[in-house]
Amino acid sequence: MTTKARQSLSVQIYTELRHEIATLQLRPGTMLFENSLAARYETSRTPVRQALTRLEQEELIEVLPQRGAQIAPLSIQRILEAQEIRNSLEVTAIRKAAELWRSSELRFRRYDEQIRENLREQDHASSQGDLASFARLDGEFHAIFMRVAGNLLLLHMVEQARVHLMRMRYLELRTMRHDERAIAQHRRLHQAVRSNDAERAVLILIDHLQLLTAARAELVAAHTELFSA
Repeated sequence: MTTKARQSLSVQIYTELRHEIATLQLRPGTMLFENSLAARYETSRTPVRQALTRLEQEELIEVLPQRGAQIAPLSIQRILEAQEIRNSLEVTAIRKAAELWRSSELRFRRYDEQIRENLREQDHASSQGDLASFARLDGEFHAIFMRVAGNLLLLHMVEQARVHLMRMRYLELRTMRHDERAIAQHRRLHQAVRSNDAERAVLILIDHLQLLTAARAELVAAHTELFSA
């Protein structure tokens, strides 16, 4: 296998494991072993090790010498930090997106169709009870507005901050089923941006982000086995 092929496989393994961790298919405390993962992906241990290194850097796993890797608990401290960062950066991005939006321009028409398709898929995932897909689509929805704002560094920073919120977000969806309410907020956010109403878009976004903040204490109390300080 070439170096490029190993790198591509490493990204695939990392992406799939990250999604399984985010959607609690791999719960805190679950052990991961290089040999088992290599067999699962029919590859050598090198791309597996590269993927695990990335997950360790994001503090999603803890490597235990001579034993393997363990899925890390949800860190309350990291969640609080990530929420603060995400709220600040996304508010900046949504304001800029609303100010920039020009429905007559081709690139904005393309963004508009991406958003509409994403919302259709959100509706479908919600109606099917497919919360893992809904959580992924929710993240993609917000990422589109980051691209509209035109700041790829901002998008990268939000994605890094979101990683510690994803499991909490999935837990909130699974426990409280706020998906229909979230979709309604997404639609209002889309309309506010298309109308160049930056102030309304910011207010809708802040209200939307409060869904997870308001649920945090209840979720921690109900699932203490998943969390660390």
